[in-house]
Amino acid sequence: EKQQFDLANWYLRAGLGEFKAIFDVLPADLRTLGLHTVWPRSEFCREIGADPLISILKKLRDVNVHTHLGRAKPRVSRAIHITPVGDVEKSSYALYFDQVSINQLGRQQTRQQTVDPDHVDWFNRQSNHWPVQRLLIEATYRSSVPLRNFLVVNWRKHPAH
Repeated sequence: EKQQFDLANWYLRAGLGEFKAIFDVLPADLRTLGLHTVWPRSEFCREIGADPLISILKKLRDVNVHTHLGRAKPRVSRAIHITPVGDVEKSSYALYFDQVSINQLGRQQTRQQTVDPDHVDWFNRQSNHWPVQRLLIEATYRSSVPLRNFLVVNWRKHPAH
């Protein structure tokens, strides 16, 4: 079981890394479109920055890569599986984040990036109910909507593409 847990945390690190990579490559992608100076001042960028799930997952990736903090533990999770004979409730293990603290996340703080205590509180409450994979899927969706809206609004205004 210890080896399975270690493997799960490796996958957790990879998932967090992939999520954070969206924001790491975004400036280069926007530069290609001629929108790199518009994005940081946009309401859409602020919307993403104000989302507690997105902001904490980005911080957790940094903490997880550089320390042993920001880990997850397996817990039993129940799901309905639709089968030819009917709906069946099955139990399986899913990873749930350990509770995080301002102190853990604050290790990676800079003057421009601070940790909002309300974001941490919200994240700890939500991550108690949703497994890691659900949080990552939700955060990816939440970040894609404002980014899509930004591109729709600005695509025609800035014809550098």
